[in-house]
Amino acid sequence: MSPNAPSPLIPPGSTIAALKKLTYSDEAAQALREKYPNTTVENLNTIEQVVASIQQGWYVVLPIESYVAGPVGKHRDLLLQGQGKIIAEVNVGVAIYPGGAHAGALSTARSAASHPKGIEQCSRFLAAHPHIEGRQFCDSTADAAEIVGNRVKQYQDETVIALASKPALLANDLTLLTDQSVSDFPGGGTQMYVLQKNGSEALPRSGARFHALDLRPENQPRVLAHILHAIARNRLDLRSLHSYPRGKDADGKDQHGFFMELFDESGTARLHIMQSTLEVMRAHPSVQWLGSWDEALEVGELSTEAEPDYPDQLITQGSLDVTKPEISVRLVLKNRPGVLADVLQLFHYAGMDLTLLQSYSLGRKRYGFSVTMRPLKPCTEETGRELMAELSMHRDLASLEWL
Repeated sequence: MSPNAPSPLIPPGSTIAALKKLTYSDEAAQALREKYPNTTVENLNTIEQVVASIQQGWYVVLPIESYVAGPVGKHRDLLLQGQGKIIAEVNVGVAIYPGGAHAGALSTARSAASHPKGIEQCSRFLAAHPHIEGRQFCDSTADAAEIVGNRVKQYQDETVIALASKPALLANDLTLLTDQSVSDFPGGGTQMYVLQKNGSEALPRSGARFHALDLRPENQPRVLAHILHAIARNRLDLRSLHSYPRGKDADGKDQHGFFMELFDESGTARLHIMQSTLEVMRAHPSVQWLGSWDEALEVGELSTEAEPDYPDQLITQGSLDVTKPEISVRLVLKNRPGVLADVLQLFHYAGMDLTLLQSYSLGRKRYGFSVTMRPLKPCTEETGRELMAELSMHRDLASLEWL
């Protein structure tokens, strides 16, 4: 290696920890091993063991978000314990195939084995084969392939199929029963973080493409909109936003944390100004920076879908009733910097206080949002008409559904 060449992200001699062999976590780790020569992969049984291995100086693969089911809350909580920092991500395609004893096993099968999410994501396939009515839930799709493979070897069992990845099925000598993935979401995948033990590097790192942070503000009106505007004003794009409950405050009100990813497309983000803005906010948000990284590997069959071609006119369902003590709406936004902050600001201008915001997946790093608000003061029909007029004119709001 040239004296001036940058050091590899994962140096030779390093160990990469992942979940069991033939899981999607293992697939990500094997891709890293191929990219960074003279490294080894160590497969462990539980995600707690994987994350704890950071203390040995190992690099860790942590599944963090499904393109279909959203973030993995348990894994996020492990990340927030602060044992490691994010240094890269690997996006792994999740293609699910049925495998069984022989080519005709689809007609003889009466039950299917998979991870609960694997069963859930193959609902259309299972509905098309109603005779496969039994379900066996496993810790992973790789475990399902192993369990079914052992039953076929020992008992020639043709009454059960596994729903798993192609490599897992073939490794357990099962016959592929379809040529294509049977997932309801072809091209779906999982985002994995690559973690390294915390060192002396200060976070966030200026110039990095991606940043992750956790915010825990006090309960105050407009706090989330203020935070999002601080992000947008300083040349950062919100890549993802997920809220989670964190108990109640001293007044008995629900409190929430916000797990965010930011994207610096131009490399000119003013991170220090954004940090200073957050520090002086009245809501005193606790800020935990989780990593700054540039590398985003892609492995397997991944979706390359573009944002839908939304119509120019806002799609509206239901009707706004300003007399309700709580108002809920589902929003689909076009992928533009600052759009969520702008829309939330419109609600605040109409006298609404945000009480809950939840994201739901629409695909790879595409989200809709469920928003619940309460009027800070009695609203009139005129207020409702003005709010609807403002929302209708917002060019980056694709659809809203009043609940």
